[in-house]
Amino acid sequence: MSLLPDRLPPQSIVAEQAVIGATLISVSAVEHALEKLDTADFYLEAHRKIFDVVAYLWTRNPQVVPDTLTVPEELRKRGQLDACGGIAYILTLAESVPTAAHVKYYSEPVWEAAVRRRVISQSAEISATAYDEETPLPELEALIHQRAETPLARDLGAIVPAGAWMQATGDTYGPRAVGKPQHRYRTGFPQLDQYCAFKGGDLVIVAGRPSMGKSAQMLEMLVGGALLGLPGGLLSMEMRKEAIGLRMICSFTARYDLRNAVPMPVLRDHAVLEIEDALTESEAERVATAEAALSQLPLCVNDQSGLTVEQIAQHARQMVRQHHIKALYVDYLQIIDYGRAKDMREGFTNVAKGLKGLARKLNIPLFVLSQLRRPSSKSKTDRRPQLDELRETGAIESEADVVLMLHRDAYYQRSESPDADDGDGGMEIIIAKNRDGQPGLVRAYSSLRCGRIFEPSTYRDDAPPEYDAPRETRPRRNEPGEEWWR
Repeated sequence: MSLLPDRLPPQSIVAEQAVIGATLISVSAVEHALEKLDTADFYLEAHRKIFDVVAYLWTRNPQVVPDTLTVPEELRKRGQLDACGGIAYILTLAESVPTAAHVKYYSEPVWEAAVRRRVISQSAEISATAYDEETPLPELEALIHQRAETPLARDLGAIVPAGAWMQATGDTYGPRAVGKPQHRYRTGFPQLDQYCAFKGGDLVIVAGRPSMGKSAQMLEMLVGGALLGLPGGLLSMEMRKEAIGLRMICSFTARYDLRNAVPMPVLRDHAVLEIEDALTESEAERVATAEAALSQLPLCVNDQSGLTVEQIAQHARQMVRQHHIKALYVDYLQIIDYGRAKDMREGFTNVAKGLKGLARKLNIPLFVLSQLRRPSSKSKTDRRPQLDELRETGAIESEADVVLMLHRDAYYQRSESPDADDGDGGMEIIIAKNRDGQPGLVRAYSSLRCGRIFEPSTYRDDAPPEYDAPRETRPRRNEPGEEWWR
């Protein structure tokens, strides 16, 4: 039994009649009405059909008024004239309006009533879903947030003239943009930031094959941004927050002194295996110092697993609202729940489009980790990853603004010597796609035992001798015919 008495939905029949009457006598009235209203905004079915014909005739010839002759004729062709009250009712509509100049005022109550009906309809849908006890709570919650984000009125967007258009472009990219606070998001990797110029709305894919250091790279960029005063958020569906914290602390102990770093196995053995002498006194002090320093950074994390794109959006909005994050990191793409898609390809296509849309709505860069397929047996000479190795769907590459691919050649030397790859050595951050710039390559150094990855120019001490530091500090342009990763 309904708790509310039966009531008619919000409506304004007189205003609907006035709007249609005005469109039957003035071309400008048709233009103004179509800017504000859609066919579905009318309550009476007859009015929806008449307004649809008016819009159709005006679209075919915007210079001619859809009048009391052409509109009934088109309705007759569609077999809808009698259902709309016949010619007599259409004549009555045209004669009932005192002037077409007030069509904007007539449209307002029609639009308002339509919005209220949509609210009632969406609320009824949520109520019906809530009553269905077979509906999982996460699905109900996702529906609530989805409906909350649905615009109550159609949004045609702003039509911007050339002057304002070019001014906005100059404010974003021109000389006026220099020095603007938080105009770009920085990761603590100077060459990478110079190449990519990460900005709000960017979808950035950080891809790599297993054991390349994707998680370490993500955390280094997250912490690097925070050290520059840029708050960051992390949604980790693979690791718990304690495991992430372990990596961050060990990396921070190596941030300015790689030789005295506390490796992750040492700290893990001390805590998990309860080996009392695993940590020396000086190592314990460095761990405490790192923990205290990281605690002061503007960072936040959520380690809930199995999130859908809608739930990611919910957490992201909360982080923006409560923690004012300037970038969001998601770990990782392949374990995002793609819902009821008919197959994996469609699912990941929807996920990629949803993540790109989220980055634009929140106006922050969104960094997403992604697995790559292992190289085929025929690619033994150059094992650098390629864009076509992005798993599941080409939509990931299509939607991404930037695709970063990680490569450590030492990983592939293990077949020659089991000890060839200990996680320390040169690393390549390949910029395989850069929508607003050129592809390129940034050389870095990795010490994965303590989760540290850095550009040697940012290291406060001497770079490790094994690394041949690049001589140039600025990304260089490719010479004609030159392979861009060289």
